[in-house]
Parts: sequence; structure tokens; C-alpha cells
Amino acid sequence: MDALVWQDLCEVLQHPVIIDQALQRAQAGAWLPQELQARRTQVRKARNTLCGQLERLTEAYLADVFPLGEYKRRRQDVEQRLAAVETQASQIEASVQQHME
Repeated sequence: MDALVWQDLCEVLQHPVIIDQALQRAQAGAWLPQELQARRTQVRKARNTLCGQLERLTEAYLADVFPLGEYKRRRQDVEQRLAAVETQASQIEASVQQHME
């Protein structure tokens, strides 16, 4: 064990850029458990998808594809799903903070 620790220490001293790379990976969340990273990625993708849906929905309404009442109903549905995703994102970030502590 001592030899392994000494070898790692020598490697870091000879190549200090390793510390910078490790810090960058840690700040990007690479140190998080895979399940937490996967959930975080899924929530980001879901958020992006829903935001895109809102944009397309507004564009369709502005192009007179459907009336205002239908636009409001559809927009409310997407906004509710977006709020649920935001709640999930908050829960995940709370888990991330727990791991950091």
C-alpha cells in the first residue's frame, strides 16, 4: 500500500497538471455516483425537451395553427410537466450537495 501511495505522490509531483484535471472533473460532477449522474443528465434533457416544446407551441399558435384556448391548454400542460422536472432537478441538486458535504 505504501508503495502505491508513494508512486501516486511521485506522479502528481512530476505532473502537477493531474491535480488541475482532477479538479475540473470533480467540478463537472464526475465524482458523483453513476446513478446520480444519469438522473442529472435525464433531467437536463427533459428540461431542454420541454423548453423546446414550449417554443414550438408558441410558434404554432403564432402561425394560427390552433386557437388561443387550445394554446393555453397545451401550454399549461407543458408548464406543469416542466414544473415537475424542475422539482426533480432540485431534489437531485440537494443530493449532490449531500455528497459534496
